[in-house]
This record gives sequence, C-alpha cells and structure tokens, in this order.
Amino acid sequence: MPPQIAAFGFRLTAVIGAALVLQFFSEFYFLNEGPAANAARGWAAGPDLLISISVYGFFAYLFLILLDRFAVHSLAGLLLAGSVFGWATEALVVPVAHEAPPVSWLWPSIGWHALVDVIGGWFLLRLAMRRLAWPWLALLFTVGGIAWGFWATWTWGAADEAPVVFTVAEFWTIVLVAGATWIVGTALADIGARRPFRASRWETGGVALATLALFLGTGLAFLPWSAGLGAMIGASLGALALARRAPPGRPNILAPLQERPPLRAYAVMPLLPLAAGATYPFVLEAGLAVPSGEIVAWLFLLGTLGFVWALLRSALDARAKHGEQQAP
Repeated sequence: MPPQIAAFGFRLTAVIGAALVLQFFSEFYFLNEGPAANAARGWAAGPDLLISISVYGFFAYLFLILLDRFAVHSLAGLLLAGSVFGWATEALVVPVAHEAPPVSWLWPSIGWHALVDVIGGWFLLRLAMRRLAWPWLALLFTVGGIAWGFWATWTWGAADEAPVVFTVAEFWTIVLVAGATWIVGTALADIGARRPFRASRWETGGVALATLALFLGTGLAFLPWSAGLGAMIGASLGALALARRAPPGRPNILAPLQERPPLRAYAVMPLLPLAAGATYPFVLEAGLAVPSGEIVAWLFLLGTLGFVWALLRSALDARAKHGEQQAP
C-alpha cells in the first residue's frame, strides 16, 4: 500500500474516532434532548446517527488540523483549539453561539465543549487509560457513569419549558447505544494516533474554506454580533500561532496519546454506561434533579477564566520561546 494512502487511512481513522468521542460527550453525556430521544429508539436511530457522525466528523477534522498545524503541545493550546471546536459545533450548522451574545460565545462552546468534550473526554480520559492502574481506572469510569445518571435530570428544573424525563428503559437504550459509540470511537482514535496527523494542503484548504463558508452563511443574519465571535476566533488562532511549538525542554502533553493503552483499559470502559444505567432508576424514583443552573454557572465561569488564562499563557509561552531564541 502506498505510504500516502496508508497515512490518509490513519488520519481518517483518527477523524472518525474523534468524531464519535466528541459527539458522545457533546450530545449524549450532556443528554441533549433531540439526539438522546433519537438514541432511545435503538437500532432505528441508525440513519440519523450516521448523519450526526458525519457532521461531527467535519468538526473533528477541523479540530485535529488545528492541533497539527499549530503544533499544539500545552493545556492552554488544547483549550484554545477546543474552543474553536466548540464554536464550530454551535455556530456552523446551528446558530446557538449567536443567539444570546456575549454569553452564548462562552456557553456551551467553551464551558462544555472545550472543557468537557475535548479536555475531559477526548484528552484526560484517554490519558487516564494509559496512566492509571486498573482499579483506579475502573473507579474513574464508574464515577463518571454515576455522574451521567444524575446529570440526566438537568432539564427537570427548567422553569420556561416542560422537563424532558426519559423512562428507565429509554435511558438504558440511550446509554448502551451512546456508550458503544464512545468505546468504538476511543479505540479508533487510539489507532489513528499511532501515526502523526499530517493533513495535506488540499485537506486543510478544503476544511478551512468550508468552515468559512458555513460561518458566514450562518452568521450574516446575526451581524454585528457574529463579527464579535469572529474576533474571538481570530484571537484564539493568533494565540495558537504565537505559541506554536514548545520551548526547548517543555513537555508535549499530547505525546502520551500516541502510546497504545493496555487492553484491560478498554475492558473497563463499559463500566461508565453501565453505572449510568444503574444509577438512573434511583434518581428517577427519588426525583433527585441536579441543580443544573448552578452547575452551568460554574462551568461558564470556569470556561471564561480558562479561556482568558489560555490566551495569556500562550502569549507568555511565545515570549519565552522568543527570548530563548534571542539568547546568545
């Protein structure tokens, strides 16, 4: 097989894997009502799920290209690239990021997508699979599943709309279907990570043009606010460009993801959906709705502070790198 085709195969595997992982945390762990209700249909959800995976595949392609082109190596860079992924999710196909600016610029694009989808789901959990001993990893997935079972109640306290309450059978179907996509996605992402993600100029250019066209097509109706979001995206890309590549001696936090996790790490992944499914009946019977408003407020604050920190950290890293290059 020609090396170019093999390399593209690994890139495509990485994109599909990232799409499944990011979609899981964005739509199913969050329990977005529409996608969750679709997953509750079981096998009948297949066609709609494939469409959703294709859309997230585009978002994932953009995210992975950013990691490659800007040689992202730090937590700050990952947060900025994750923020761009969040804006793509909420502003290219749907106009959520434009609906209540400036709050909608930060939530859920940064407060959930960058923090939970990217840093938590795509990075930290996969890192834990390579670093934690089996009992601790099993505990981590179990706690994550219990948290999912409680978070499933986030709409119950809504004052302006009817709560979305899934039956126990529906929730079990959701967690099993969504959990399977997450496990498969993680395995594919790990296979794709065995080779560096080096998108060609044609791939990069095509994704960039499609992103710009979608952003303009969705955002023109929301001018001048959409221009403000464009400025935030530009600032993020500028910070990534400034901090491109790590100063000498600085570790690359993404390097461990190129390692192959032990097979036992995959064996404990089902504990997350199983723990969620086992938790939900008790939550439902007791009516234990989580304080979603307070949780969202804290995620919003953490995302806002994290984004500001990432911009400053990237600028300081760029300055440090420049200083080391100028040193005799």
